[in-house]
Amino acid sequence: MGRPLSGARGPLTVALAVVIGAATLTASARPARADDPLCAANPLDCLAVDQFSSTADAVSDAFFIGSLALPIGFELARGITDDSPRRGLAFAAAVGATAGTAGITKLTARRNRPYTHNTDPRVKAFAATAKGNDHSFFSGHTSIAFAALTSGAVLYNPTSHSDNARLGLWAGAGAIAATTGVLRIRAGQHFPTDVIVGAAVGTSFGLGLTLAIAPDASIRASDLGALATGVAVGALITAIAPMPNDVWLPLGARDVALTPTVGPGLAGLSLSATLR
Repeated sequence: MGRPLSGARGPLTVALAVVIGAATLTASARPARADDPLCAANPLDCLAVDQFSSTADAVSDAFFIGSLALPIGFELARGITDDSPRRGLAFAAAVGATAGTAGITKLTARRNRPYTHNTDPRVKAFAATAKGNDHSFFSGHTSIAFAALTSGAVLYNPTSHSDNARLGLWAGAGAIAATTGVLRIRAGQHFPTDVIVGAAVGTSFGLGLTLAIAPDASIRASDLGALATGVAVGALITAIAPMPNDVWLPLGARDVALTPTVGPGLAGLSLSATLR
């Protein structure tokens, strides 16, 4: 039997925030910069000011795409049934609501990205040609990854007869989503608070809307425990993994937008993105 979401959402969100925040501290090997006003006001976010890695940026894009593809792949492997439209609608609603909220918040908050504080001449050259320099809050990659993977895990629950398979999938979902978030920090694209808020928003939509819409959707406390464990492992490994501080200047994806589309007997997502 599934346990109500309302009793678990708060502790889970706190756990995600603490783990990703701790991983961010580990990821930064450089001291806080005393010459930047941000550092005096917000020491945690100051840790991202000197971070910049185009490799981390590219890898985070790969993990982001994987976070969307994996739940869809599991659903297609399950086969089309009478409840597939509602399951598809649940996934589209969770991801679409997260993407829409992230997009509106970015346009409203207009927070500059960490690399705009970076004093490296190569990074300054990158910032001069990049688009969306003020779209830092909150992290769209992170929020959408958490929304897609938690929604996919909820949808997988009623189809699995193996506790080990179910818990492994929840742990994997947490690890992939957390890896995406920490890579965004190491790439210099987002502050720790951007990622923490993104994780909380994405998880809330991913669990809440999927449980509300999908037939037979349920969740157990053990699922949330596995998710938190995956987040911890994924975030900490990504935080300490070797990553070059390289700067690339070619075009690349930025500010990916996902919009839910619903038609007779069909639910899906349309994908769009701007370029640097």
